[in-house]
Amino acid sequence: MAKSNYDAGVDLAVHCKSGDDDLGEQVIPHQGNYGFHFRPNFWGTTLFYCKFAWQNTWKWFHTYIDGREHRGYCSSSITAG
Repeated sequence: MAKSNYDAGVDLAVHCKSGDDDLGEQVIPHQGNYGFHFRPNFWGTTLFYCKFAWQNTWKWFHTYIDGREHRGYCSSSITAG
C-alpha cells in the first residue's frame, strides 16, 4: 500500500509494475491510499517497482523485493522533504 503524506493539494501519481504485471498509473489525492494484491512467485524472485510522480518530479523505487519484505506485503509512505 502507498499513502500520500505529501503537501496538501498535491496529487501523487503512482505506476507500479513487475516483470509479469503492469498495474497502470493511479492518482492518489493528499492523505489518500493506493494498494494492490499479488502472490509472490514460487521461485522467490518477485520484484515490484513503482514510479511516484508529483509536481514535475518523479522517482522509481523497488517497493517489493521477495525476501526483503514480509512475504506478500509491502507498504510505502510518501512525504515532502
